[in-house]
Amino acid sequence: LRDRKVVFLVGAGVQKYSTGSYVLHAIDSLASTLGLFGQEGCGVSYLGNSKLGFDNPFSVECERVPKATTEFSDFDTVLVQGGNPAASMPDSNRVKKELEGVENLIYFGLHENETSKLAKIVIPAKNFFEKEDVRLSYGHQYVEKMNKVMNSDIGISEYDFTKYLFDAFGFSGLQEESYYIDAWIHQCEKEGEHHVSAAYEADPYAEGFGEEGDDEFEFIEEYDDDFVNTKRFTKYRKTSKNRKEDETFWLLSPKSNKSLNTQFVRDDKVQLHPELGYSEGERVQISSEHGKHEFTVKHNEDLRLDCVQITNNTVGINYLTPAILSEEGNNACYQEVKVSIERIEE
Repeated sequence: LRDRKVVFLVGAGVQKYSTGSYVLHAIDSLASTLGLFGQEGCGVSYLGNSKLGFDNPFSVECERVPKATTEFSDFDTVLVQGGNPAASMPDSNRVKKELEGVENLIYFGLHENETSKLAKIVIPAKNFFEKEDVRLSYGHQYVEKMNKVMNSDIGISEYDFTKYLFDAFGFSGLQEESYYIDAWIHQCEKEGEHHVSAAYEADPYAEGFGEEGDDEFEFIEEYDDDFVNTKRFTKYRKTSKNRKEDETFWLLSPKSNKSLNTQFVRDDKVQLHPELGYSEGERVQISSEHGKHEFTVKHNEDLRLDCVQITNNTVGINYLTPAILSEEGNNACYQEVKVSIERIEE
């Protein structure tokens, strides 16, 4: 990898563990050791903060709680905008019980889902063809103004809904919609016909690291990983077909290429290695200490024998996942769990 243009493309899976920040730091450390930062066409690519470098016109100071462990029942009113916590948050049994304890659960979005079915009030939204908007990006530097291209008698836009609430409660301070769109666009640099993010740098870290950009890279000095007892990987007895005596499996939950989280095409498959002995199309129950759900087996020879894979659009996956937070960033640790497989007798 030395003396070549190299980019590490890092997926979101590393952040699904409590130790995700250490893993990302280790990846950055390897890239720094190889001299990949500050060089054209080199570096580490990970989901970025699309608002980085902008003065956010929507920024407000208020009390916040970590989303992955929110106690919804502590609130009299909960407004869910465009999300589906009843299915997409970890530990669905806990989340559904919490949502059922909310006196006024309001769903504001485009699609009927598990959360909208629990809501007392459902407010249909406008899709991106039916409203003015601005699109930022996680993966590139371009900012796009999205123009309204069609009318619809159904739904209400985020701005119009906000204006309605301001008027209903007698609040002041809301500007015209164009003010907020221009607030993002005017902070961008122009590159021909395109707008470029305020934080974009052609060769980031070319001068150094840190807030001032002139520090050296800081490598990990200490790393305490209590995540797993590594002896189970280095010392175990095997049975036939290389199956371990430990009959539990690590849960992998990558994104699906046919959905956006729980929107659009949903699945019911659990992917298993064929050597585990389950037939394609067989119905099985997958369970963890948090819950259980039934799935249909799909073979995947690329999987390790100690793993099962269920994409995050799959109905029921989060009955299995834990409501715990990462050591840094308060992220949901969807994959920090082991599961068992049980055949369903016909």
